Amino acid sequence: MGDFSFGEMVVVAIIAILIYGKDLPSAARKLSSLYTKFRRQIADIKDDIQRQIPPEDFKLDSPSGGSSYGSEKPSTPTGISASHCGSYILLTWNSSVGASSYTVRRARGADESLSILCSGLPELSYSDYDVTPGTTYRYVVYASNSTGDSVDSEEASTEYPDEAAPAAPVEGTSTSPASTPAEPAAGAPAPPADQPAAAPPPPAMPAETPPANGNGHAAESAAQAAPPPAGAP
Repeated sequence: MGDFSFGEMVVVAIIAILIYGKDLPSAARKLSSLYTKFRRQIADIKDDIQRQIPPEDFKLDSPSGGSSYGSEKPSTPTGISASHCGSYILLTWNSSVGASSYTVRRARGADESLSILCSGLPELSYSDYDVTPGTTYRYVVYASNSTGDSVDSEEASTEYPDEAAPAAPVEGTSTSPASTPAEPAAGAPAPPADQPAAAPPPPAMPAETPPANGNGHAAESAAQAAPPPAGAP
């Protein structure tokens, strides 16, 4: 009965008096007995549940510490690969179970210790532009989540090559530009520097045709003027 307020109990009592009248005391005793029996049954059910399933199986630890079901450190990233791609080195790896982010660590050469290059990466790749030609780089990756960090991945290494040297000319080919003028033949006299260039010959003029006399005898006059063939009388 402790779950009801005083006002609610007064209202219930008034309603009960109006309904039951003289039978109110017996009705109240009956209701009290039923309520007690109901609470006892609820308690028995709770005890049965606790006996069947231990309470520690329902316990979930707070996020500040401890471990709970489904809250574990991520697995170690696998398949790490480093390759030279133009002006940078591309690093890729496979996803890690339970990971929320990734951290890349790098070292130069074989003797330098690994240090954090980038952290909080959500993707499965990283492009390293801070590279020097002729230097070998070593990389490892580890995964992270709210519980902690995984173990470092296997190491991947690659050398960022020196800048490419210009290609050597092929034997038998000329490296001079095509517009270079040809040298004069050996033994040929060189033209004097002050000699002007020869003028081109004038175009040929067409042969003149004698004018016609108006009577159509131009061809006849030309035939008479021509010398006779050899041996003619």
